[in-house]
Amino acid sequence: MPKAAVNVDIKEKHAISKFSVVESNIIIMLREPTTGAIMVRSKAEAELASDIVNTRIPACEKLIEELWGDDCKKAYDLWKSIVAKRDRFLKPLKTYGQQIRQAVALFQINERRKAELEAQEKQRILDEAIPDSGVVFQPEKPSVDGFSAPISRKSYKVVDLMGLIKLVVKGKMPVVCLQVNPDYWTQDEIKKQWAMSKPDETGKRLICDGAIELTEEFTSSRR
Repeated sequence: MPKAAVNVDIKEKHAISKFSVVESNIIIMLREPTTGAIMVRSKAEAELASDIVNTRIPACEKLIEELWGDDCKKAYDLWKSIVAKRDRFLKPLKTYGQQIRQAVALFQINERRKAELEAQEKQRILDEAIPDSGVVFQPEKPSVDGFSAPISRKSYKVVDLMGLIKLVVKGKMPVVCLQVNPDYWTQDEIKKQWAMSKPDETGKRLICDGAIELTEEFTSSRR
């Protein structure tokens, strides 16, 4: 039971007094002395147990709630208001940070592709002018101070659940693919499906007869 401290407020003294009475009833009348388990061994004890559960414990719970219920509500409301003030600034900052990292990653990807095309063009011109020169142009690796190389993460989402279920029923897809975050949809499996798929006219990569869409997101973290 809660131990009374030297400096205990009036509310806590009142709560300890009422709680002690209920706990004493339970320990003295219902607890088995050897094992410490709560046991009912007779009709009289069953009636006592019913009285404790239906009357004494609810009365004590009501008292405790009356003593600290308002304080808990005020503290909870204060906590929510503080969290709201904090998130008012933190959430936009996190969103801006993510958007900037994605923008930098996209810039790096585009620059890398541009460098690869330039290197290919230089190589074509050189090979036409001096065949078998042995010179190979390597594309420059674009970098942005403070950011690492862009990281590509591919993911999937089910856009037609019934369509996917039909494929499972027909035996074209395993049942495990229907589970939330299943082991089936590992990064290796998603990359494999990505390599075998082609974007449609809208740029979407749909697999499994259009039931699943593959997506790719580039991010670049700070060094």
